[in-house]
Amino acid sequence: MAPDEAWRALRRDSQILWWLLSASLPGIFVVSLLLLAGALRQSELLPLVTFTFVAAIGVVGLRIARFACPRCGKPYFESWYFFQLLRRECAHCRLPRESGVPAK
Repeated sequence: MAPDEAWRALRRDSQILWWLLSASLPGIFVVSLLLLAGALRQSELLPLVTFTFVAAIGVVGLRIARFACPRCGKPYFESWYFFQLLRRECAHCRLPRESGVPAK
């Protein structure tokens, strides 16, 4: 994958993750209010909505966690002892986030 394409995919996945995180609590809250008000009758709906949000956050989070550095090919956010999702440079080769890949 080309470096620009890899950064674009990481940026897209990050935006999706933040959207899911910010929408999950209000979404679950609205569904629970509708269940309490009697607008929705299914008691399985709230756990289903909650599980769906958690699963979606987990899938996108794993995609981000598995992001390989365009320069060295190793996990960008993970060193042998620590995982840091907000890291601004590669844990192995120190390639800055969103940069082009300089020749080695």
